[in-house]
Amino acid sequence: MNEFALARVIHVIAVVFWIGGMAMVTTVLIPTLRKYRSGVDAVELFEALENKFARQAKFVILIAGA
Repeated sequence: MNEFALARVIHVIAVVFWIGGMAMVTTVLIPTLRKYRSGVDAVELFEALENKFARQAKFVILIAGA
């Protein structure tokens, strides 16, 4: 496998991970948090989960861009 093919595989995996994470947030996390009775708890939970995903997303975006 040449370097170009390896770079393409890494790029596609990174993009799939990033898009999958965004889909998870918009289709699962946000609708679930809307069912919380307390808006404050929902916001705190969303921020905690979003911060964890943000670190991973930043890393994957760097890999995809490289």
